[in-house]
Amino acid sequence: QVARQNTRRTDQEIIYQVRDLYFGTVLANKLAQIAQKTHTRLSATLELTESLYKKGAGKVKKTDYLKNKIFVKSVRGMQTRLQSQADNARAGLAFYMGLSWETNITLSDSEIPISKTDVSLKQLVDGTLRFNPNWLSLQAGLNAYDGKIREAKSETRPRLALIGNLEFININYDKGVVAPQNTRSWQVGLGLEFPLFNGFRTHHKVKEMKARLTQLEHQKILLHEGLATQIKVLHQKLLALQEHLSSAQEALSAAQENHQLTDLGYQADLLEVQDLIEAQTIESIVQAQYHTLCYDHYQTYIQIEKLIGTEIERYLNE
Repeated sequence: QVARQNTRRTDQEIIYQVRDLYFGTVLANKLAQIAQKTHTRLSATLELTESLYKKGAGKVKKTDYLKNKIFVKSVRGMQTRLQSQADNARAGLAFYMGLSWETNITLSDSEIPISKTDVSLKQLVDGTLRFNPNWLSLQAGLNAYDGKIREAKSETRPRLALIGNLEFININYDKGVVAPQNTRSWQVGLGLEFPLFNGFRTHHKVKEMKARLTQLEHQKILLHEGLATQIKVLHQKLLALQEHLSSAQEALSAAQENHQLTDLGYQADLLEVQDLIEAQTIESIVQAQYHTLCYDHYQTYIQIEKLIGTEIERYLNE
C-alpha cells in the first residue's frame, strides 16, 4: 500500500508539472500576441504622428514624434522578448513530456480556463484525507506497525505445529524401491516450541514497535494540520483570485471601451495623439494583467487538486 501511494504521488507530480507548463506556454503565447498587436497599433499611430509632424500643421511637435518613436521601439523589444519566452516555454514543455527536440507542438488551447468553484474549505480538507497519497501512505504505515506489534508479542507464546506427509507412487513396476509396500506411505508429527528465556529481546522489541507507532501517530497529527493549513492557504488564495478576476474583467471591458471612444475622438479631431497612445497602452497592460491572473488562478486550482490527490470535480461528483 505504501509503494502504491508512492507511485500515485509520482504520477500526480508529473501530471501537475505538465498541466502547469502547458498553460504557462498558453500564457506566454497570449502575452506575445498582445505585444505584437500593441506594436502593430502603435506603429500605425507612429506613422500618423510622423505624417502630421512633417506636414508642419503644428498639431504634433517633433518631441511628440520622438517620444512615440522611443515608445514603439521599446514595445518592439518587449515583443521580441515575449516571443522568445513563448518559444522557450514550448521547447521546455516538449522536453518535459519526453518528446524529441525536433517535435513541433501545437497547443489546442488559446485561452486559460477559469475553473470557478464554490466548494467549501471543509470539503477540500475532507477530500485530502481521502485521497492524498502522503496521508494514505502514513495510514498504511500505522497499520503495518500495528501488525508488527502483534507479531512481536506472538514471540512470547508457544508454537504448535502439526506436520503431515503422504506419498503415493503410481507405477506398474513393482520391484525394488517401488515394491507394493513402498508405493504408499504416510507420516504424522506434532511439534511444540515453548520460549523460556530470550534475554528480554521480545519485551524490548514490542516496546520498540510501540515507540515507532507512537512516532507515526504524532506525525499523523502534524501531517493532518500541515495538509489542512496548506489547503486553507490555497483556498483563501483561490477565492481572492476569483474576486480579483471579476474586477480585472470589468477593468478590461472599460479599457476596451475607452480605447474605442478615444479612437473615435481622435478621428473627430477632439483628442490628441498622446491620448490615443495612452488608451492603446492601457488596454494592452490590462489585457496582460487579466490573462496573468487567469494563469495564477488556474495554477492555484491545480495545486489544490495535487494536494487533494484527485480532481475536485471528480471528488464532488462521487
